[in-house]
Amino acid sequence: MAVVKTKLKSTKMENRNTHRRYSFWSILCLVITAFIQIYAVTLLYRSMTNVDSIPVRQLQVDGELEYLTEKEIRNYFFENYLKKNLFTMQPIEVRRYLEKLEWIDTVYVRKKLPDILHIFVSEHKPIAYFNNGILTNSMKVIYPTNPQIHKEAVHLYGSVEEVEHIYEKYKHIERILINTNFKIESLFLSDSYSWQLVLNNGVVLKLGREINENDDTEQIYTNNDILKDRMKLFLELYQYIDNKENIEYIDLRYETGVAVKWKDIEGTAL
Repeated sequence: MAVVKTKLKSTKMENRNTHRRYSFWSILCLVITAFIQIYAVTLLYRSMTNVDSIPVRQLQVDGELEYLTEKEIRNYFFENYLKKNLFTMQPIEVRRYLEKLEWIDTVYVRKKLPDILHIFVSEHKPIAYFNNGILTNSMKVIYPTNPQIHKEAVHLYGSVEEVEHIYEKYKHIERILINTNFKIESLFLSDSYSWQLVLNNGVVLKLGREINENDDTEQIYTNNDILKDRMKLFLELYQYIDNKENIEYIDLRYETGVAVKWKDIEGTAL
């Protein structure tokens, strides 16, 4: 019995030693494998983040373009992003950079491996000229190098802080003229909040302020009736004016009647 017990103890010891040796080599293999993987990932990352490894070779531009060309956008992009790494490039930074280009409103950026950057461009939509700039449908005034709108547009003048009010007043007066042959060529708001417009026949209308001189200026934005009444008075009286081609301006700031300034004679009150 003693011999058997001794053999059993010996066998258990050998199994323990074998298990220990197996565990040691297993752990060693795992450590080596993990090291190799980490090293491989490091090499891959260094390779991918190398400037020359994955440069942007193609810039795909989508979107309806009217005031910019794809060539202009590409040239502007590669001025700053030539040979830049596609992998490390931040789309939000690219978007902010491209939105600095005149006429660009919004940009969406997407990476396409191996070397393509795809962007979708939305341009500003111009609705009027404003001073020496362009008024867009988002009520933002932009100042492109060539401020030309590709369609007929009104010219608005005044303080940039009043841009929304000026455009709203233009639309208000335009509705009054909708069933006539008149169109507004330009509308001007002075620093004293006095309105003046030029019609498509060249006649200047001096409309004055939206409030009476003794009223509180805070009411200036809420009263459309004064200008509306003056425009209606103009439409009623204009048909009775002779020598219309010689009119320089019509002054509608009077409580009763209007005054006409002729191009070649003194003003005549009606």
